[in-house]
Amino acid sequence: MKTAPDAPPPRPVFMKHLKIILILCLSIVASAHIAADELYHRPVNSFSLRAGAEITSAKGGGDYYGNGIGTSAGVVFTHYFYGDFYLEPGAYIFYDTFSQTIFIHPDDQPAQLSQVDGSIRNLGFRLPLNLGYRFPISENLGLKLFTGPQMNFSLMARSHFNKPQGTGNDQLNDTDILGKRGFKRFDLQWNFGVGLDYNRWYVAINAATGLTKVMNRTFEHFRRNYLYVSLGYTF
Repeated sequence: MKTAPDAPPPRPVFMKHLKIILILCLSIVASAHIAADELYHRPVNSFSLRAGAEITSAKGGGDYYGNGIGTSAGVVFTHYFYGDFYLEPGAYIFYDTFSQTIFIHPDDQPAQLSQVDGSIRNLGFRLPLNLGYRFPISENLGLKLFTGPQMNFSLMARSHFNKPQGTGNDQLNDTDILGKRGFKRFDLQWNFGVGLDYNRWYVAINAATGLTKVMNRTFEHFRRNYLYVSLGYTF
């Protein structure tokens, strides 16, 4: 007696369901990726103009050198090289001041020691190179974190004192202190900060700590630190 061959086992229903689920998952992921691209505009390379004000600090200056104020303005190029990571070289012109104090014997009272306050006025170029990452917050808003080195190249550094009335001491004359006189032409800092970009506008706060001495006399030396607030516009 012949028997009918066994029929192939039915294909499990869950395999069909699994294919459908996988297709749906892939569709959701692709749709979310497209939606994210539409919602968060991917940043593009750009140039921007930036300017701001800073509080300068003479780290290590002791009782002779202290805080001052300054300003800078320049151009920055932002280059995105991997997703939201970016490299940002810049070129600024800056004007910084530092407070300073000396003690002298006035000409009209040579037996007494008087305190005289003044400032150092420094003009030059600043070249930062920051590495950063941009966190998208909304369609046109992004948060930036950055850090990197920067070089200051001084063109002018002059020592100025507020001469007390009635004195003619030569120590109080304005003096060029750049170069061999004690104020170095080059100094290096490390910079770090946080910024926000909205459409074409940019605002940031950053700080820099001195890695090398900017004043290096035998008994007088300090490093340049600063806290900086800037505003920028992107083209």
